[in-house]
Amino acid sequence: MSDINDLVVQLIRLHDEVGDLESKLKDKQREYSELNRIVTEQYELDKINQLVVEVDGRRKSAHLRAQFWAKKKHEGVTGEDVYEALLEVEPSLAQKTYNTNSLSSWLREQFNQNPDYEIPDQLANLVDFKKVTQVVITGK
Repeated sequence: MSDINDLVVQLIRLHDEVGDLESKLKDKQREYSELNRIVTEQYELDKINQLVVEVDGRRKSAHLRAQFWAKKKHEGVTGEDVYEALLEVEPSLAQKTYNTNSLSSWLREQFNQNPDYEIPDQLANLVDFKKVTQVVITGK
């Protein structure tokens, strides 16, 4: 019976270690998000799009990336409301159960082609389109 006891002790130790690591990971993710927010604000103030730096002998790129996301303005907006608006604005996206990812992607394309693009009133009254900008790290 001592073999199973030893295994249970090992299991409990691993369980505790995983819990500690998950807690540390959450702390590091919060720290990373806060520092990313600060660096993003500084990039925007200094009008920087990208920096390439050497970190511990490796070249890394830290560049701004903007993502846009569409979502219903409030709970009172129905899928049918958005469907009707899409029929007028962009029929290729109009589906009875529209896809928020497709709508977000289409709106990103519009803004990429024309930064001054304005969401048509039919959609603007129904969906919010949020821009999320953050610094993205690339390199080996």
